[in-house]
Amino acid sequence: TEDGGFTNYHSSGVVMFEDKWPNLPEDQGGKYNMDFNDVVVDYDVEATVVSDELLEKEGWREQVKVVLHLRAVGGDDPLRVGMALENFNTDYVQSISEHKTLDSWQNPHGNLPQWLQAVRFQENSVHYDHVSNSVYDRETLRPAIEIGQLQAFNGKKWDKVAGTEVYQYKDDRGRLTDHVMNPALRLWDGWKTADKKQYAPELENVKEPYSFAQFSAKTFYNTIPGFVNVAGGLYTYTVIYHMKPRAEMTPEERAAAKQNMIDAVYNTTSQNFFIVKGNWAPVGLKGYKPLDYRTRDNHVYSTEYDKFFAQNAENLVEDIPYVAKNGQVWAFKAPVLTRHLWEMNFFANAYPHYHEFVESQGKEHQNWYNEDVDYTYLSCQW
Repeated sequence: TEDGGFTNYHSSGVVMFEDKWPNLPEDQGGKYNMDFNDVVVDYDVEATVVSDELLEKEGWREQVKVVLHLRAVGGDDPLRVGMALENFNTDYVQSISEHKTLDSWQNPHGNLPQWLQAVRFQENSVHYDHVSNSVYDRETLRPAIEIGQLQAFNGKKWDKVAGTEVYQYKDDRGRLTDHVMNPALRLWDGWKTADKKQYAPELENVKEPYSFAQFSAKTFYNTIPGFVNVAGGLYTYTVIYHMKPRAEMTPEERAAAKQNMIDAVYNTTSQNFFIVKGNWAPVGLKGYKPLDYRTRDNHVYSTEYDKFFAQNAENLVEDIPYVAKNGQVWAFKAPVLTRHLWEMNFFANAYPHYHEFVESQGKEHQNWYNEDVDYTYLSCQW
């Protein structure tokens, strides 16, 4: 979009992860035992570019902004979720700012619960592939951002107050309502009963692969029917790369810096999403290489990938990361507002053409998320 000499480039969507990698999902009558809700994250990537005529005065406004909204955590294993900007040249970046808020940092809907403001939750970070955390290093071409401590949303590792602390959500009219981030954690103490308006009555009759009684008794974040934090806001991590002033560059550098910003948004194949499990196995999108990033306790994602790949090499494609020889994958992107599944259900029950899309290498049923969808199995709006 263009507005008075400013052009905003924008891309967005949702990424859904299955944490079984490197193991293959079990084929049960043509329906694979995958629910793709182990981590669900909505994302927005936006670049603000100033026209050449305004660079001298307004060039400081140029930026690339990455926003991750944590929508659901439906698994015990994932610890982190993140995104790397492949080939985004940080030599053109002057500084970085970050914001951890309830919904948009420009329009926050109240304050985050205290447990999300705690020091131990500040593991969320901006880091760089291959090199040290310097945005000025010319070798830094894969900056990445991460949200850590995912299991806090499920009451794991910390006291369960992490997910059940009462906080106030402020809507756009300034009205306040009480919420807890994960109502399912109060399932057993009578603090809150299931909200049956959140799911279709037919869901209670589901028997395959698990009964309603089995999957509704779990306590995962935003994947349990009747216990979604509806209209309570999402934990949002925003990272802004503020660009160096292009007015001070040569014409060639100025053009390259501009294209660098645009490519970060429009070249969506450069947006490398991943999760990291408790055993340090990284799980990513088909065809995307894991980062060479080294954690503080000396785990390197790419090295861990090689180790786990070797354990199941007979079922995996060697030269294309994160794809099985039968075509199956463990993560995918979809359009904004594509709804995720209730816990422990077959993805194919809700989206019957998804596996045909995958196994045809994307040639068939490209709109699988809109074709013959059975909404019984899908989460309500969060």
